[in-house]
Amino acid sequence: MREEVGVQKRVEQDTVPVNETVRREEAVINRTGDASTSGQSMAGRGWDSYMPQFRQDWQTRYGTGGRWEEYEPYYRYGFDQYNSGRWSGRSWNEVEPEFRRDWEGRNPGKSWDVASNPIKHAWDHLAATPHTHTR
Repeated sequence: MREEVGVQKRVEQDTVPVNETVRREEAVINRTGDASTSGQSMAGRGWDSYMPQFRQDWQTRYGTGGRWEEYEPYYRYGFDQYNSGRWSGRSWNEVEPEFRRDWEGRNPGKSWDVASNPIKHAWDHLAATPHTHTR
């Protein structure tokens, strides 16, 4: 058996007014293939294979109230958080406060109240948990 792991560094910058010099680096792991870092194999299914299901959910729930391009980052955030393996075995109620802080820190001005349902839907879908709306 042979496995291969690739690592890539992508530099992103945000401008935020502060009184001191701040630098933040954060690893984001995008998995492909059937390797599992969290003990839960996604059977080789990445974002591209799940995205149509999330887009269908968007169409059903929000299609008349916004564009897919506005909602896709919400679904993608939930997908990426689940697939990071960092939150393995934890319920939505356990991770939601941390996700909210992280989301609001990364996306100033974007409402958690709007983002949380698509994020939770992606989380619940991957965790095979029945989805209920939070707001």
